[in-house]
Amino acid sequence: MIRFSLRLPEDLHEPVTAHAAADRRSLNSQILHLLEAALATPRTDAGPPGADPASLPRPAGSRIPPRPEGRGILRESR
Repeated sequence: MIRFSLRLPEDLHEPVTAHAAADRRSLNSQILHLLEAALATPRTDAGPPGADPASLPRPAGSRIPPRPEGRGILRESR
């Protein structure tokens, strides 16, 4: 398993933590669940080649608000 640090803005931390508690998951498990669900969903709104996926509209019923510009980027630490 790969370990990395994640800087999560407070305005994103609160809803993810709340959903984790409601789903009886740890914050780590909730983030993994959301990533797995996002990656398993077929992309029909891929946009033009080279488009930033974060700038594309989120599907209806999305539980996470859009990230503010330049925030929420995942980086793997070594």
